[in-house]
Amino acid sequence: MLKSGVRINNIQAASIYEYMNGFRGYMDTTKAMLVNSLFLDYLLDNELIDVQNDSTRSIICLEFGYGTKGYEETKEKIEKNLRNENISEETKKRLNTFLQNLEKNKSKCIKISKAEIREKYYCEGVEITYKSYNQHGKEIAYRQQTIRYRMLYRTPGKAKKGTCMFVDERIYDKLPIHGDKATR
Repeated sequence: MLKSGVRINNIQAASIYEYMNGFRGYMDTTKAMLVNSLFLDYLLDNELIDVQNDSTRSIICLEFGYGTKGYEETKEKIEKNLRNENISEETKKRLNTFLQNLEKNKSKCIKISKAEIREKYYCEGVEITYKSYNQHGKEIAYRQQTIRYRMLYRTPGKAKKGTCMFVDERIYDKLPIHGDKATR
């Protein structure tokens, strides 16, 4: 384990919605840190989180910085990028794939505000499928990992932005703190 803690993903919630519904090819992710604390010690001592290479997917941090775009707005943005003469053939191919996925998932591509996404994920949780790729960029289907997360806590410093920690639901009830027990 790193001296300062365990690395986790910090993900924009709207990008998860778009990624999981097939009209976005990636999630907006940055690295974050679950710092050394009694809570982290509890997780590690009780083997509740899977840590590999000093990082884990068992806990994530979600930010609610923006909402999703609707079908027309998304299609217009992709088509505008395709008209750019300075993009590579590889990028054009990728954008055309996104456009095809957008057409296939048109009914799911709806405009949702960041407040609506926040409420949905806070109440219902969120599911993320992590994909693996080989060195040629081909997806390795048998190495996919799907994790369903539930809201764990939001620190006071993050309350204004709505940034929140989510945990793998398989360990949620084993934790010493979470929404149900926090009010007791």
